[in-house]
Amino acid sequence: MHVNTRLRTRIVILSVQILLSLAASTALVGFYPTPELSSPQRALPIIELCYNLRYSYAYAGTTAVTAVFLFFLFFHLTIDRKILRRRYFVIELISLLFAVIFLMGKSFAVDNTLQSITASWGQRVKSVLFLLGFYDILSYSGYGLAYLLQRGAPASAGEGEAGTSIFDRRFSVVITALVIMALWLPHIVYAFPGYSNQDIEWQLSQYFGCFPINAHNPPMHTLFLGFIVNIGNRLFGANSCTFLYILVQYICFAFLLAYVLKVMASMGAPRWLMGSYILAIVFSPYYTSSVASIIKDNAYAYAFLLFIVEAICLIRRKDLSPIHYVLFWISAVLVIWFRNEGKLVAIPSLLVIYLLARDNLKQRWKKGHDRRQPFLNVRIALFFVTPVVFALGVNSAMINSYSMEKGSIREALSFPFQQTARFVLEHGEEVTEDERRAIDAILDYEHLAEYYNPRISDNVKNTFKKDSTTEDLMHYLRVWFKQGLRHPDTYVCATVNQTCFLFYPFEENNIAYSQPLSERGNSDDASRRYAKSVCEYLGIDYTEVSLRRASMHAWYMFCFSAPVIGVLSHHSIYCLCLLFASGLAIVRRQREWLAVSLPLLLSVAIILFAPTIMGHPRYSFPIIYTTPVMLAWLHEKLIVANAQRRKSKPVRRR
Repeated sequence: MHVNTRLRTRIVILSVQILLSLAASTALVGFYPTPELSSPQRALPIIELCYNLRYSYAYAGTTAVTAVFLFFLFFHLTIDRKILRRRYFVIELISLLFAVIFLMGKSFAVDNTLQSITASWGQRVKSVLFLLGFYDILSYSGYGLAYLLQRGAPASAGEGEAGTSIFDRRFSVVITALVIMALWLPHIVYAFPGYSNQDIEWQLSQYFGCFPINAHNPPMHTLFLGFIVNIGNRLFGANSCTFLYILVQYICFAFLLAYVLKVMASMGAPRWLMGSYILAIVFSPYYTSSVASIIKDNAYAYAFLLFIVEAICLIRRKDLSPIHYVLFWISAVLVIWFRNEGKLVAIPSLLVIYLLARDNLKQRWKKGHDRRQPFLNVRIALFFVTPVVFALGVNSAMINSYSMEKGSIREALSFPFQQTARFVLEHGEEVTEDERRAIDAILDYEHLAEYYNPRISDNVKNTFKKDSTTEDLMHYLRVWFKQGLRHPDTYVCATVNQTCFLFYPFEENNIAYSQPLSERGNSDDASRRYAKSVCEYLGIDYTEVSLRRASMHAWYMFCFSAPVIGVLSHHSIYCLCLLFASGLAIVRRQREWLAVSLPLLLSVAIILFAPTIMGHPRYSFPIIYTTPVMLAWLHEKLIVANAQRRKSKPVRRR
């Protein structure tokens, strides 16, 4: 009886492993769209099911499906069970949540609806397989990350104190920065005098007085950008005026990354993490292309990265030189200056870090019987408050000094606007006359359904009526709320259809800029009017499309699709690692790590409420650049916690 029970258990386990392997391979390489079948074939479920599954596997390639299936089966049968020795409910929950989002993403990729999930019997079976497969892949990825982050010895364990002798504390920041600069040099040369995009051209056109200046873009960045470009114009001439900005960015980013690598090495970051980070720095277009491009989000991302690293040092290190406090203070100011939403990230983050670091700072700042001891709490509080007061004060002064028009409230309303547009598109016949008037007072109701784009809310947002009143807005929000109660599924679809690609790894966000001002201004396209105005003001000569730059752009497109590099060039991987790491930190009660991760989680939330992510990966640069150092710190904290736990356990006597 006992043998039969064990055999039956083994058969059940093996059956589940085979099913999960089939589901994982189907989700990873299977073809999801519904095949074109004749009416008789669709009429009988078994026929439709067989043809649908056959079509999905054949389209993906039966050899590829088989190879992936055998890989997952081998993985299930031979995986080290130490990885799954402890089950974490948070990781299971995250895996299930994103398995659902991935399935929705597959359906949205077909026709921007969820109809494909239940369109036929074949689609229903495939949807179940895809859901199970995504859950299996995600859960093992989460547990695999948890396993890797808890392996190793503390960084102070003697030889290889940084986790590997290659990346120890003795390496020079200057030498590392020079190596990074040498590896990036071809990208800078090919891009000369530097790529630009529409936002930058808009900012420059405002700085030089071609268009009225406003606070839609960060005012301090607009002034900083214009100042540097103006100096570049005098040094290098009009056609190369942007090169000075690129040069400053190139040097600053290289030294910042070298400094981050040194901090990670001091934490004992594992080889796989250091190697992946360096590989991304050298090859990923999110580094190599962006460093040769003038993008307002670059400056913010660099400030954000420095802010996180210095916050880690503030909490982690017992002895800090004054330069660390200065860098932390400056980075907090720049985070607020270089993005309008930066204050939403910096202010709550500074508050949480203050509450966590207060006791540590008291111990560090005490000096015997110093008479200033009664004011120690005040000094520490001022250290965290002053960057906010200074940054907001200077920002406000610049806005008033240049009489800048404040940014429109429409930027904060992309989220409800997109939901309203989808509601009008799908349920326009249900909209009452009163609801129509309320919406039309804020947006262009007549063209709302026509302008709706499931992946970006700019078209809908741009119909916002500036002359609308606060009363109009409140009336609209009441209508928006009521319509959401009538069709919550429509609102969910509108949001997930636009934002799921932040986490969805099966569609490339392959955007790399490849045109300087002189090329972008040489066009009759209405969207290039800002570039034209700057070119005319500065006297920049128009140039044709350069094959030299086009060849580098082709390289960037290859990197987005290349094995390994392509994975490191997708923001979803970093977001998922961040969320799985947060779940592990919750389980292991790593309060300090969670406090410092707050800015990253807030950045994720801001992207979810932003107009789009597809076509604009620059919004995710703060997460992409910062997640590796956060993983390194969590690894260090977990290794130390495990070592302390082992020491505290009583020794068993034989």
